[in-house]
Amino acid sequence: MRTTPLLPLAPRPYGDELISSWQARVAARYSRQSADIEAWLGLDSSTDNDFDPDPTSVWRWSRACRIRPAVVEALALSRNAASLGYVRQSRWRGICPACLEGDRRNGRDQYLRRHWSRAETVACSIHRVRLRFSCLKCLRRCDFRYEYRDGLAELICSGCMRAVSRAPPSHFELRYAGLLIATMEAIDDAEKGRGETKLADIRKAIRFLWSGSVNHGRPEITFFGVQDIKGPASIPVNVDAPLTCLSMTWRSSTLLTMAQMLDISSAQSEFGPPSDCLTFAFQQFEKNITSSQSLTTRSSTGKKSRIDLPPRSNSKYFRAVAAITKDPRWHAISTLRGRQRSIALSRLARSLLDLLEG
Repeated sequence: MRTTPLLPLAPRPYGDELISSWQARVAARYSRQSADIEAWLGLDSSTDNDFDPDPTSVWRWSRACRIRPAVVEALALSRNAASLGYVRQSRWRGICPACLEGDRRNGRDQYLRRHWSRAETVACSIHRVRLRFSCLKCLRRCDFRYEYRDGLAELICSGCMRAVSRAPPSHFELRYAGLLIATMEAIDDAEKGRGETKLADIRKAIRFLWSGSVNHGRPEITFFGVQDIKGPASIPVNVDAPLTCLSMTWRSSTLLTMAQMLDISSAQSEFGPPSDCLTFAFQQFEKNITSSQSLTTRSSTGKKSRIDLPPRSNSKYFRAVAAITKDPRWHAISTLRGRQRSIALSRLARSLLDLLEG
């Protein structure tokens, strides 16, 4: 039987700390990384320690640090349900520099909070700032580690070694922070069955934003333009819980766009209402969900229900095309380039569908 070695010094985990954060603080005591301690304990460092940690890993870490395994097990994210899921990859999570700075000033180790891993958490409701996901000095993204300084564990940038928490909030970290927090609170209220917005509507809006557009296949969110984000956007791997697979920037944009769609906290006064074509696309998305649910239901005889859609007449198509070619937007397309041209074509195509539905 393998004897688990003991660590002479090991900090205790905080009640709202990520398991991986606690393990990193333990390793930092010895100027090591978590993977070094796991190798020393005979464990596989590639496993996920935050969501549903391996019992053997929990037992050996707990034994080495002289604490009860139940204390560590209670920190697993799987113990607390999140309506929109958790962000599994650490590079997509953020941190609140003000919370970390409060740790340091109060004479305790800095640590990563578990609720920062919730898919909808993109800002700190206490300090009214967006979560930080990159070093403000060298712009290195989500590459932070612990180092003991003045007897306390402090989160630093792995690139420039600068303390992450000591830089004041940037303009970007303050922009729309209030609206993001209001949207997060609306999600929390919906999860608890209170408030004006229903959880089903929130989930539906997020799934729509990350579904492929009819004409281009690109995510619908790229046609809203609430935030101008550089770089391509692709359909997330988890289409049922898109936020769990997105970067901090795209999750923030998703919450702001959803707030515009559902007019959470009067977001439409800031961004204006969505265009008619995008509103129509969302309505069609809702219809498609309802239709797919109807198609998969079975009658009491065990047969699938059938929906017969009447074909449209040729004259209806001709009238719709004639109306579109007379639209001033049709003639303006030749003057557009790139993304603006794609957006204009998409809107015209949806207007055509609208005419056919009428």
